[in-house]
Amino acid sequence: DVWPDDLVELGSLSYRHPVSKLFDHMCKKYYPKADGIISLVPDLSNHFNRLKVRPKNFIYIPNGVDLKIFKDPEPCPAVDELFSKVPADKMKVVYAGSIVEHKGIKEFIEALSKVNKNLRDRFVFFFVGASQADYLVSVKETAKDLQNVFFFDPVPKRCVPYLLQKADVLLFTLSQTVMDHPAVSSYKVVDYMASGKPVLCVDIENLPFKKTKGAVFFRKDNLEEALRKILLEDLSELGRRNREYVVKERDWGRLYEKLRSFVLS
Repeated sequence: DVWPDDLVELGSLSYRHPVSKLFDHMCKKYYPKADGIISLVPDLSNHFNRLKVRPKNFIYIPNGVDLKIFKDPEPCPAVDELFSKVPADKMKVVYAGSIVEHKGIKEFIEALSKVNKNLRDRFVFFFVGASQADYLVSVKETAKDLQNVFFFDPVPKRCVPYLLQKADVLLFTLSQTVMDHPAVSSYKVVDYMASGKPVLCVDIENLPFKKTKGAVFFRKDNLEEALRKILLEDLSELGRRNREYVVKERDWGRLYEKLRSFVLS
């Protein structure tokens, strides 16, 4: 995240807010003094230009992933119990992550409710994660007429690789109001990619899935088309591309060497 820019982008603050001014003051003071700036965001040029600062050195080090835990995930009873509660003969689409407003889950369910029922009912949709109580109530109200949408509490972190492995497709949603570089470093993105599973992904630019072409993309007006594509096409190639990307770009060992070289230079 880039503070305060992302908070302003999401409508949480304005640049005139005292907190924004404090962030700006610290950035203007310390960026020029730093020997180097390490960022989880690939492009901070707009941020630097707004502040009128020119850092000496800059490097992008995204979050990495431990690929070993996705190779042969350890079975998890909590995940097996979760899957036992839904129809076994449907294609299972899993969202793993926080259930909060800017993730765009409500918008996805609104779009899903408009999909042809016969098509829609060939899938089950799991939303697994911690939630904001009031937002979850609102989302469940939106989904009340959909018999194939399920919400579950989060599973232990050690169980996430197994959860992703048991899914047929993984779901990645975001609100259309998110920042210009959405979730490029989020653990969910790299976990999804490391799992090797195909992804049903909201059509927003600058996501790693765009770079790999490792997802079926949807907008609110073409979700039905995206779901048909999932049923009709072999999507294994999508998962393979994502896995190859994280092996080359997000392995912790490679990132360590990149960071070490930057710090020691």
